[in-house]
Amino acid sequence: MKRIFIRCDGGNIGEFGTGHVSRMLVLAYYLKKKIKDLKIIFLTRKEKKFKLGYEIIKNKKFKIYNCKDSDLIPNSNNEMKIFKYLESDLIIIDRLSLSKKISKFLSNLKKKYIVFDSKKNKFIKNNQIFNLDNLNKKKVSSKNFQHFIPNPKLRFKNFKNKYNLFICFGGVDKKKYSIKIVKNFNLFKNFKKIYLITREKQIYKSLIKIIQKERKNNLFNIYCNPVNFYEILNKCKYSLTSGGLTFIDSVISGSNTLAVPQYSHQIRNINFFNSIKLMPYKISQMEKFDSKKITKIITLLRNDKNFKNQKSFAKNYFKLNRNLKIILTIKKLINDN
Repeated sequence: MKRIFIRCDGGNIGEFGTGHVSRMLVLAYYLKKKIKDLKIIFLTRKEKKFKLGYEIIKNKKFKIYNCKDSDLIPNSNNEMKIFKYLESDLIIIDRLSLSKKISKFLSNLKKKYIVFDSKKNKFIKNNQIFNLDNLNKKKVSSKNFQHFIPNPKLRFKNFKNKYNLFICFGGVDKKKYSIKIVKNFNLFKNFKKIYLITREKQIYKSLIKIIQKERKNNLFNIYCNPVNFYEILNKCKYSLTSGGLTFIDSVISGSNTLAVPQYSHQIRNINFFNSIKLMPYKISQMEKFDSKKITKIITLLRNDKNFKNQKSFAKNYFKLNRNLKIILTIKKLINDN
């Protein structure tokens, strides 16, 4: 039986949200479906503010490697020791930075590994890294996104309700943008229904309290971690997200999609999408999310001319990426001697 170890964290701390964990869970789903006799084990921190990511993995019934959180501090000597003694056919690491030290260490041990989201260094080969920075901006097309791992429930829908707005700021709404949206309800008079999704129970309770107080139940539908997430997305012509995985999901689904960053690395994502004409604006720094900013976003969202490239990209994506290239890459890696 082949063994793949997946190293990722999720939580409400620093630059962490739930994006790394969400992506790896979708990848694990496809791997289990496409590769027979495969065992997948997650290595993830589980204490305090990392408990969120741990619980998400646990709820999906995947095996979690038993070790202390101190053994999984990214790029630490303890983490190197964990990697050293893993009886693995492949290690998959999803995080913003894999150090040169760890990369060199794994290469010297002849451990097979691939990384997502990390910046490249001289010890990581081109066929080992999967992130936006590795795309050739001059030749960007839907084909270049074959490393992207779409949720199996994601569908492209060309015609959506033109009065519906979808809003989701990821697994952790760090800056509480959802609250600011609801408090500025008067700015959304051009929409008949706003579907606002959060994955945090406390924010969900606050949102419900505000809309009941303002009597805006007819305008807002508030959800906490709904199982029909992608069905809700497909009801809406317009979408507002943060700059993580939900942004890409939303673009591929066919919605007019804009992003507002919650984390500094999402600024990089947004500017990348602007450079390949999938976003109508660039961002130089975190901006104040006030009524003026919200008004500007609404104006941009409702102008279809801003999203012609998004629509073309989304249509082509599903034509070109029926077979996930990343799965074929991983199958080859674990079967090569």
